[in-house]
Amino acid sequence: MISLGRVLMVLPVQDALEIEQLLNYLIDQENSEGFILIGHSTGCQDIVNYLRTGGYCTRAVRGAILQASVSDREFLVTLLETQPKLELAEKMIKEGKGEELMPRDTSPEAPITAYRFHSLSTVLGDDDLFSSDLSDAQLKARLGHMSRVLI
Repeated sequence: MISLGRVLMVLPVQDALEIEQLLNYLIDQENSEGFILIGHSTGCQDIVNYLRTGGYCTRAVRGAILQASVSDREFLVTLLETQPKLELAEKMIKEGKGEELMPRDTSPEAPITAYRFHSLSTVLGDDDLFSSDLSDAQLKARLGHMSRVLI
């Protein structure tokens, strides 16, 4: 049995750098030795992407729980307003405004940048990790590194 120092909730707004900073702080300041990361919804993408980075603190991750890992793309395609918003996001990215916020009604529950919306909405976007139409090879390329972590 592995003794784990902390259980962390990973919120969808965190990125790999912020997770690394948090774990580094907990190791240095709190003497934590191991972590189980818990992601919900798009927090699952954050965990998968963080563990792909191979940051210094990833070796302290003893496990990962991916709760409600879903395909945002497969949901967004069902909404009529997605295509025009995706076109706006693509335009903003081409203009070098990918880190700027999309209009408020794009994601009423939380602000979202053009890059993030594009990433969640496009086939093989950076956050398209759990879509049911991805091939075995695509899934392996996107999730294969997770085999070294308890899930």
